[in-house]
Amino acid sequence: MELNKFINHMLLGATLGPEDVKLLCNEAKELKFSSVYVNGIYVSLAAKELKESTIRVGTVVGYPFGTSSSEVKLFETKKYIEDGADEISLIINFGMLKSGQIEYIRNEIENIKNIAEKKLLKVVVDLDYLTYEERNILIYVCLDLGINNFEILKRKITVEDIKEIDSLTKEDLEMGIVGEIKNLSNMKLFINAGIKSFNTISGVKISKEINDNFWS
Repeated sequence: MELNKFINHMLLGATLGPEDVKLLCNEAKELKFSSVYVNGIYVSLAAKELKESTIRVGTVVGYPFGTSSSEVKLFETKKYIEDGADEISLIINFGMLKSGQIEYIRNEIENIKNIAEKKLLKVVVDLDYLTYEERNILIYVCLDLGINNFEILKRKITVEDIKEIDSLTKEDLEMGIVGEIKNLSNMKLFINAGIKSFNTISGVKISKEINDNFWS
């Protein structure tokens, strides 16, 4: 099992510059990560840096809170794909979901799915914001639209969280975790629970652990 292929090398933040993105891409190439995740403004730079590799470029639409309008998110999606994004992580408007505006959420996701077309669209499920019922509604809306890729976000995520989501449906969910995983043992635990990817800023550290384990 190539554990580095589970890692999406992530660097999102307010103070990042082009040199940070270039370093991220070089690390991803050297360590053979699955993808890099960068702020939208740097998608074109990352795509250029990774042009001769198989590493994918991902970014987040609606970052960080999902509260921009659907029209803005549609523009973002179109722009980032034109710039070279292979993967789009969508943050919906959780306030609208919590207010019961399900059709608003459905329309936003469906319209972005139509723009993304054959690109990989993943919907962020923030377990710190959503109740069980709201989480379930979001997942069922996505499945009804033909989307089965989810990125699970929680400050203290557990295997039980993943098992609960997986038990909602008989369909095969493609789940990733955002941010929480910082070491190899934790990563292996969640891989065994069915997680397919990890968006993490700790990719280099985890890769070193993988390498150390291989040679020990």
